[in-house]
Amino acid sequence: MKLIFAWKADLVAPGKLCYCRPVRWEDLRHMAKWPRNDDPKEAPYTDFPRDMASLENWYRSRTNTDYKRTWTVLDERDKIVGRIGIALVDAIRKEGLLSIRLRADRLRMGYGFDSLTSVLNHWFDTLEMQTMSLDVSILNIGAVKLYEKLGFHVNGYHWVPIARRHMVQGTSEAGFVRYLDMSIERDEWLARKKTTSRKAR
Repeated sequence: MKLIFAWKADLVAPGKLCYCRPVRWEDLRHMAKWPRNDDPKEAPYTDFPRDMASLENWYRSRTNTDYKRTWTVLDERDKIVGRIGIALVDAIRKEGLLSIRLRADRLRMGYGFDSLTSVLNHWFDTLEMQTMSLDVSILNIGAVKLYEKLGFHVNGYHWVPIARRHMVQGTSEAGFVRYLDMSIERDEWLARKKTTSRKAR
């Protein structure tokens, strides 16, 4: 079977504000120094591994498999501002599960939209995959709006357990938060891209 993600050939075209490249080990040392994020909107995935053993496991799980892929997002000054991952890659069904994490102090600067646009172009245009899915906390209104802007639509939802310290209005008394299941198909992305290109003329 042809590998979907060739380590050295998996290059994403740069965006207008930032660019994405395959994650490197030295990137993790930088990410581990990011400001800690304990925002309930991100619960239960609020922080990044900090100890060396966890970092090594995290890196191996994303570089030694054909079923996961991670890119580092860098700004116009070559400063790391985030990362984008695709997990559960299925080469037969041509689908994957998207995730993104930006530095807490680099939010609302356009990096999310710009980097995701580049990765989705790579996914649908270059790799000719069929479906991209994701899940997002219903509390994370900004992220939901970003995904909708990119063309994702809600298919359903599931409940995710969270720590008691993250229980705020909108979570259940039992300690769960609703995560929306969202996705976009290749034909939807290409149609959106064509419409956007026409409007830009």
